Amino acid sequence: MNTSVNEASYRWPAEWEKQDSVWFSWPANKLTWQNYQKAAIEAYQYFLPLVLKHQDVHLLVPDNTVAQDILNFIGSTAYTLHTHCLPYNDSWIRDYGGLSVFPQSASVNNSQKNSSAPQTPVKPHILNFGYNAWGGKYPPWDADNLVPVHMANILGVESHTIPLILEGGSVDVNGQGLGLTTASCLLNNNRNPGILKYQIEDGLGQLLGVKSWIWLSGGIEGDDTDGHIDQLARFTDPQTVVYAQELNTNRPNFHSLSQNKLDLQRAATQHLLNLVPLPMPTPYELGSFSPPACYLNFLILNQALLVPQFGVPEDDLVLKILESLFPRHTLYPLYSRELVFGQGGIHCLSQCSFAG
Repeated sequence: MNTSVNEASYRWPAEWEKQDSVWFSWPANKLTWQNYQKAAIEAYQYFLPLVLKHQDVHLLVPDNTVAQDILNFIGSTAYTLHTHCLPYNDSWIRDYGGLSVFPQSASVNNSQKNSSAPQTPVKPHILNFGYNAWGGKYPPWDADNLVPVHMANILGVESHTIPLILEGGSVDVNGQGLGLTTASCLLNNNRNPGILKYQIEDGLGQLLGVKSWIWLSGGIEGDDTDGHIDQLARFTDPQTVVYAQELNTNRPNFHSLSQNKLDLQRAATQHLLNLVPLPMPTPYELGSFSPPACYLNFLILNQALLVPQFGVPEDDLVLKILESLFPRHTLYPLYSRELVFGQGGIHCLSQCSFAG
């Protein structure tokens, strides 16, 4: 069911809350991966069995032959791999996939809580924001733009069309009223020209359950998303934010990330947040390309964490920091050196559906 929403009140859960499943799109677009498509496929073959230890996976595939090959390769798993042959343009389902939210009115009232009658699980709704491939950079995107409706139909839940361009990687929430985003992305005229900051805050606040927004200034060099928050800062619990830090004054991201740190320090004072820096990886090149590698692009699953690794000295330190922040999660290092050639990471390649 596809409906339009003008004013609504929803809550987008924090990523560490109970997930029903996680979505991926098979890396079939050769223009995205070029000489590194084989490495991208090998990365999927590595992490899909890991994810399936913890929850169901929905995987978009280009055709039935690919679907069968994947199922044969994966074999028997603790959870179910659901393959879906439907049109899509690219792999970055975090940005074009629908957001799984819950109506605020679905909260169980006290009388229901005290009732001995069995409770009916609350189904999520899918918010279908507009998508234009990061400001019109990589056409075509028409098939990607239809994926949220497909997701809702597959899950058997309602979808709501939102007249706003928004990528999932551009916002992060703590599930308790705080949101993180960047001015360089959400206020960029290549998304929603003419829409003002307060309008975005109010509109997204109603749709995602955010009462207060923390705005960072911008992104890292080479990031074609214009500064997605999942490359810069993430909530790891309601009061803790990890953020990208560059200590080398000679590297190009030093000034932008230092400004983001100042933005976060002001917000931490206001909202009583704990700030934890994650170092930037030592820069490297793939041919003549310097990918926007970053450790913030980790993926939180049910009791597990997939953490980008790049074969550089900072890898081990990042694992130790995240292990201390997620003591009940199993951490899986994910070699991502070539995966980032597509200018994203494991978080960008995924979209979570939450359980009621």
